[in-house]
Amino acid sequence: MARLSRRWRALGAAAGVLVAAGLAAAGVSAQSSAPVKGTIAIMFPNASQPIVQRVLDVSRQEAKRRGYKFLISDPGNDLNKQVGVVETWIEQKINAIESVAPEPQVFEKIAAKARKAGIVWVTYAAQLKNEDATVTWPHYKGGLLLGQEAGRWIKANRSQLGGGKAKILLLTFEKGEWSRNRRAGIEAGLKQTAPGMYEIVAKQDSLTAPESTSIVSTTLQAHSDLNAVLCVIDTPCEGAYQALLNGGHKANDPKLFVGGLDGTPRAFELIGKNTFYRASAALRLFDIGKAVIDAPADILETGKKKDAIIPYTLLTSKTKGQLRLFENDWKKK
Repeated sequence: MARLSRRWRALGAAAGVLVAAGLAAAGVSAQSSAPVKGTIAIMFPNASQPIVQRVLDVSRQEAKRRGYKFLISDPGNDLNKQVGVVETWIEQKINAIESVAPEPQVFEKIAAKARKAGIVWVTYAAQLKNEDATVTWPHYKGGLLLGQEAGRWIKANRSQLGGGKAKILLLTFEKGEWSRNRRAGIEAGLKQTAPGMYEIVAKQDSLTAPESTSIVSTTLQAHSDLNAVLCVIDTPCEGAYQALLNGGHKANDPKLFVGGLDGTPRAFELIGKNTFYRASAALRLFDIGKAVIDAPADILETGKKKDAIIPYTLLTSKTKGQLRLFENDWKKK
């Protein structure tokens, strides 16, 4: 019995060592994966867009570098779901909330509620009265740059277009104030540089390439002499470009102009190849991605509030050096 008792004590001791080792290992694992400083959450409808994914990839890297947990929620275009996501985060007392504000009058109230609860609020792609900081860019100015370039092209090629009014399709997204501002800028730019020389034959909402391919194909049935497609982001313009090719146009058709905003690798490639995809009012995505984390993190750590305003740059076939710079933003780690 004594020998048996000693044997069980030995086995128990060995088991204790294994359990202790397992707990120590679990502790190390938990410690390495736990947020060091806090949590930053962003509410972003339609986050599946390639350009958004690139921004958020950079943000994830920056959050890891600075020691923050980073949450992303994509509730789609349902305003009630968007508000619901942020309300949940307020209840959970997330350290910092970053959010788009598709309807500012709604988000002014919810941002005020978050700040009253001691949560840092950063507005993404817009500005509110109730905010600690913003990460944004001048939407109207971006649209203006694109509209001015399209207008200059129309004016310079008027004789080649038959001397009549250039036919334009606008691909917009009227549910978002950001998009309405961009569309207004495009229209103002056209009016400034090509007054009386164009006609906007249609305006349609589209944020995806497949959807815009269908829209442009349908538009061509009613307006086979369509001259330009201008988009509030570049992704639908990629679909517009393909639809025009499908309609029998050559890639360098001198009677066509396609252009959008924000920039995508495909847009940069087509612009660089001197196709009828002629312009993009682009943003430095790497800068935006870092600012998504740096703006709230700086406030949490130092109390200093600083807006991040990212400028637009008009890219054309004449700015190939800048094109390469913006292309590299999609490659940086």
